Amino acid sequence: MEEAGSIGVRKTETGQKVFPWHHIAPQPTTDMSDSETAAAATEAPVPAVCTGIKADLDKCVTEKGAGGCKELMEAFAACVKNAAEGTS
Repeated sequence: MEEAGSIGVRKTETGQKVFPWHHIAPQPTTDMSDSETAAAATEAPVPAVCTGIKADLDKCVTEKGAGGCKELMEAFAACVKNAAEGTS
């Protein structure tokens, strides 16, 4: 005879009780890779003076991949650095 409240409870090979509500629900997944997730969490806003270069860079990366856009990446990095230092 089952004990009251033991519906769904099963025992393991060693006799331990396993309760169905002790299982942790799976975490939802996203389409982002781990590196994209980390970058999104730490990414600072784009300085206003660099938005044009950033738009060009994004378009280039979409079309050619990151390897084909080195010059724009360097220009964008320099723009962000200059904006942070207060120079242009």
